[in-house]
Amino acid sequence: MKLIFSIKGDFTTTLVCKWLNFLHKPYLRINGDSNDTQFLELNTFDNTIIFQKNNKIYDLNSANGVWYRKAGLGFKHFKANYGIKDKEILLEDGNELKNIVKEENRTLIKFIHKKLEKKKSVGKQYNANLNKLEVLELAKEIGLKTPKTFIATTKKQLREILKSENELITKSIKDNLYHFTENHGYYTYTEKVNLDNINSFPDIFSPTLFQNLVEKRYELRVFYLTGKFYSMCVFSQNDKQTELDFRKYNNSKPNRNIPFKLPEKIEQNLKTLFNELDLNTGSADIMVDKNGNYIFLEINPVGQFSMVSTPCNFYLERELAKEL
Repeated sequence: MKLIFSIKGDFTTTLVCKWLNFLHKPYLRINGDSNDTQFLELNTFDNTIIFQKNNKIYDLNSANGVWYRKAGLGFKHFKANYGIKDKEILLEDGNELKNIVKEENRTLIKFIHKKLEKKKSVGKQYNANLNKLEVLELAKEIGLKTPKTFIATTKKQLREILKSENELITKSIKDNLYHFTENHGYYTYTEKVNLDNINSFPDIFSPTLFQNLVEKRYELRVFYLTGKFYSMCVFSQNDKQTELDFRKYNNSKPNRNIPFKLPEKIEQNLKTLFNELDLNTGSADIMVDKNGNYIFLEINPVGQFSMVSTPCNFYLERELAKEL
């Protein structure tokens, strides 16, 4: 049995599952945003981790392949009485008992994931959320070129930086905003910062990431899977809408996307970076500037790869299914 951790709406996971069906590989998909899979028992003597889904019993420890796509196990998958009132047992009101139960479950979840990650796996739960700043620092040490990166908190600091850099971009230090309501969707994108538009900034703001603006020739989306790179070139700079962030898709005039072969030295450095981070899969973002320099931006261990697979005919969903 193959074990997959994902979320309900992830279409890439569904495509991989279809390939698993085609290859006659049985699997269990556990969605982190659904409570249809419930923990029943862990037995260290029998070496079993028992869950139930749709009235069927599964031993997760019997899995011979694990894919950590997204989310992982959560409180939804563990029955617990979070409604108990402190006053019923303790002398004061509060949430102490509720917090203790959560920590008990959190410890159990961490143990189960760590145990499963000893098996043959694609992706891991423990390093699915990288520190972007640490990755940039490590990439630079390995020999990859990276943007000049600044963390500023005042308009005064920003003006001083702009004296030497002329133009900057700003983006999140950690995760972008992706928030959806019944009627609206909210996103954050990479945006340009210069002396003309910082007047609208407050004098003091939360620590914010800025990088020098790279005049790019094109950008690369690089998917890595167990030692092999699959790269796509995106000509996003040819469209004002997408030149700073190709995720601002222009559906009426899409960017041109083509397969791309990375230079051997860049592949070697990237492979070293993935190995240092203990990653056997993930998506790397790279820009190539007008002088032909390859500028490493970041790695997303759980980045979407169908957007690379489909236009380049890489059939990555099949490759991942075969890897499990």
